[in-house]
Amino acid sequence: MASQYIEVSDRIREDIINGKFAGGERLKLAELANLYATSHMPIREALRILNGQGIVDFTPNSGMRVREIDVSFMIDLFDVRLALEAVQARRAAERLTPAASNAISSAKTEFECVSAESDRDATLKANHRFHQAISQASGNREATEIEERHYQILRIVWQRYGYASERLEGVIEDHRLLTSAILDQDAEAAGLLAAAHVMRARRNLLTKMRGVERSSQ
Repeated sequence: MASQYIEVSDRIREDIINGKFAGGERLKLAELANLYATSHMPIREALRILNGQGIVDFTPNSGMRVREIDVSFMIDLFDVRLALEAVQARRAAERLTPAASNAISSAKTEFECVSAESDRDATLKANHRFHQAISQASGNREATEIEERHYQILRIVWQRYGYASERLEGVIEDHRLLTSAILDQDAEAAGLLAAAHVMRARRNLLTKMRGVERSSQ
């Protein structure tokens, strides 16, 4: 039964990411059960999973709604991510093992290969695997759990606004420099490079979001 809950939550998540449900839209049990051809219980548990991932919000007397993702929310998210990724990169450099070194290097190479194929979702997933390899090398489970929750939200936002081609080239270069610092076990450089990487991503994304907001006014 648990696998059914996860399967349903995966389907709803992908539909939110792909824009089938709008930000702020109420998610009704009966309508979702009909849409996904299942009973209320799997839908209820799936929404609980998505609430824990930060993708949907629960409001008393209103129920579950798709999270509203605006500029203000993303500024707050990146404030946390900036500090978190810097710490994770430093710890990864300090605690590096041969297995972690191979995992980070492989993920860097995979991202470069996938990004050349112009598949946005595949690129986002490969990017996540690179940062995931660094997180796992750090050994900080609490920080890794927060990063996983952020990833689910960032997939929605990056799918909506996309990478500019020049940004992809910058991401590849950032990954190369960060990988080199971690493999050299230069913790200070790794932390600074990770922070700079997040700041560039924040600037790029917020510029896109603000542009869309202005054009819709």
